[in-house]
Amino acid sequence: MKLSVVEDARVCEVDLVAGAAVELGRQTKAEIDPGQGPFTVHRDAVGAPRRVVIAWNPETYVARQHLGVEALADGRVRLTNLSTSVDVPLPGGREPLRPGQAADLLPPVRISLPRRTITVEPEGPDDLGLLRLTEQTLTPGAPLATAAGRAPPALSGPQLDQLIGWLQTTVGVLQGAIGAADFLPRAAEALVAIVGLTSGWVLLRRDGRWEDAPEYAPASGSDPWLPSDAILETLVRERRTVWRHPGVTGASAAWSVSGRVALDGKEVVAAPLLDANREVIGALYGELPAVTSQGRTGGDPVALKAALVEVLACGVSAGLARQRHEREASRVQALFGQFFSAGLARQLLARPDMLTGRAATVTVLFCDVRGYSAISGRLGGGDTEAWLRDVLGALSRCVLDEDGVLVDYIGDELMAMWGAPVDQPDQSARAVRAARAMIRTLAPLNRRWQQLLGGAMDVGIGIHRGEARVGNCGSEFKFKYGAVGDTVNVASRVRGVTQYLRCQLLVTDPVREHLESAAFAARRVVRTRLVNIADPVGLYEVAEVGGGTDDLFRDTESALAALERGDFAVATRLAGALLERHPGDGPSVVTLSRAADALVCDGRGFDQVWTPPGK
Repeated sequence: MKLSVVEDARVCEVDLVAGAAVELGRQTKAEIDPGQGPFTVHRDAVGAPRRVVIAWNPETYVARQHLGVEALADGRVRLTNLSTSVDVPLPGGREPLRPGQAADLLPPVRISLPRRTITVEPEGPDDLGLLRLTEQTLTPGAPLATAAGRAPPALSGPQLDQLIGWLQTTVGVLQGAIGAADFLPRAAEALVAIVGLTSGWVLLRRDGRWEDAPEYAPASGSDPWLPSDAILETLVRERRTVWRHPGVTGASAAWSVSGRVALDGKEVVAAPLLDANREVIGALYGELPAVTSQGRTGGDPVALKAALVEVLACGVSAGLARQRHEREASRVQALFGQFFSAGLARQLLARPDMLTGRAATVTVLFCDVRGYSAISGRLGGGDTEAWLRDVLGALSRCVLDEDGVLVDYIGDELMAMWGAPVDQPDQSARAVRAARAMIRTLAPLNRRWQQLLGGAMDVGIGIHRGEARVGNCGSEFKFKYGAVGDTVNVASRVRGVTQYLRCQLLVTDPVREHLESAAFAARRVVRTRLVNIADPVGLYEVAEVGGGTDDLFRDTESALAALERGDFAVATRLAGALLERHPGDGPSVVTLSRAADALVCDGRGFDQVWTPPGK
């Protein structure tokens, strides 16, 4: 191997001896022979290089003992950071070598330092007759800084015209990678056009196996073409563009085409396609048979062509990455569409970090269909499935219209949430509007199903607001975005109480506090003790303003206030009057029952907090 250090127009080259490390570093001018300056080479007793001075003492970005370079027997080069405080940059976007760290790399290796470049290259082609670009191929999205320091080649007039034509071809493919579905065949065609070969392929690699992809071979009647396994193995191992020119000698029997010995003299250029993790996911591969390449001159700027093929490969990699991203985005959007409104799903696609588990204030809604067991027993399996799908679909639309999250279906019950993954200052109002919309949608549902059901269906809805832990409540096998904690339990229990109070919709104190009185009418119906919930909860029934409930709601609260202050006779009279005007009103029935019981017992054992007979 050859070690080169270049500073401006000065070059220092030394041959590396396998197993003998060469130290690079800085020295003071007094320690260097006059007239020699940097790039002085100190050798051992047998003349092998031992140390190369690459900087003067004031240049502190180079340590006195900066970098060790050692040629290994397996063809790799070992780089060791010998300093105690300075990092050594590595090529290809790798993490730099920290002080004391070492890395074994396949040459050629290029390290860029201020005002100087260190390069380790093999002497001539390898046993496949392959030459390589110095830098490894860039990954999609790699920073432009990783390409810095590559000097443009000096070109003659005709070569410059050629270069412009090649770049135009390459740019056409890169533009196709943005949206065209056929950009892979166009890339194979461009490979042939740029390098002047007779066949070009885009090969894809999945699960460690190579698969054929689009081919472009304008020559007719040619033999079936197969890539060299050895070339592909080289791409996977080194992740850099390689080429073989007719003027290059040294190819051995390892040069094979799927197990068959190839004709010597073939010209080939191959560039890896990389994903964002630097894994080889494919290759651009082109050849010119020996019978065609014999007439070509060795003066062609093959290295320049290889560099352009690498640019083309980077564009193809970017196109493949975009395709994968679009497929994943479609899959994720379809998944999100099961839980979130279209607008919220778009936000989550742009900001998936919003799904990260965290604590949040949320409003949780539970809604179930009353009498589900009896209905399903009458309908049978097939009709029950169609009916329930229609009902849950209509109820779910009410949630999504208010930008809520459809957390789950539990049989005939629906769970929804507001306030996460995005903050919604009006989350409680959204939840109540969705609940009122659910109640209104019962009319069209009953028109469609009442004859088959033998009667009208009804729902019970409970809503509570509080702190919860939100995030993926599912598992590695099934995604479910939702909330866990007492807030969820309270909302579920409130939904259960609706059946005893004969109310379609009940909300808790925290929800009521966050509703504008101008938009909703509410009446306090009870203070209750819920199963497995430590603190009593105040419950309200909510309706739209102007729905003709003003007198009912006012008088209900008057009767409840009389009951809670122990004026049982007044509470009995007020609740009885309410039931005369509004027969079957559930909260009035409960107030009258509690007041009558207290009168019979003369108030003994009366509890201001009501305990429902069940969940």
